[in-house]
Amino acid sequence: MSIPLWSHQRRLVDFAAARTRSVWAAGMGTGKTRASIALAVETGARRILVATPLAVIDGFRREIENLVPGATVVTTKGKGTAKERERAIVEAVKAAEGMVFVVGNLESLRLMPRLAAVNWCLYVADECHRLKAHNGKSSKWSAKVSAKRTVGLSGTILGQTPLDAFGTWRALGLSSRFPRTLTAFRD
Repeated sequence: MSIPLWSHQRRLVDFAAARTRSVWAAGMGTGKTRASIALAVETGARRILVATPLAVIDGFRREIENLVPGATVVTTKGKGTAKERERAIVEAVKAAEGMVFVVGNLESLRLMPRLAAVNWCLYVADECHRLKAHNGKSSKWSAKVSAKRTVGLSGTILGQTPLDAFGTWRALGLSSRFPRTLTAFRD
């Protein structure tokens, strides 16, 4: 299956396909969502976890359904406790025969520790600059996600200071080049 991409989206996909961990710094409206779905298809990912803002969940879901018609799409939205929704999501991932996308917001996902332990083929962190708080719950949860490939999407990768990089990079598994503590990184 081929997903039509603009040349800048093709460069994003090729960049991420050549690495296990990457970040796309591309402005709003440049098609990061479509490119991340194309990355999943082109790399043969079967289990994809997408962390995105709550307001974007339905848009991401629609885009996946349009571009990958046979894929199963499960979101964190719905009724019940986080534990009940987590159980339903894990069962859907296990039962899926083809590609399965789990799309949720970080505030809900971080309440679902079993999802971090699933062996994901691809973890997409949309608006990854929101993971900059090195001691934040979402950043710590994201750092625990078990994924073969991770890609962070953001138009404002370092929103305030270069120190934002520490929490974001650690959350995405890019911190191997950085010191292990924020103090050492700052120094």
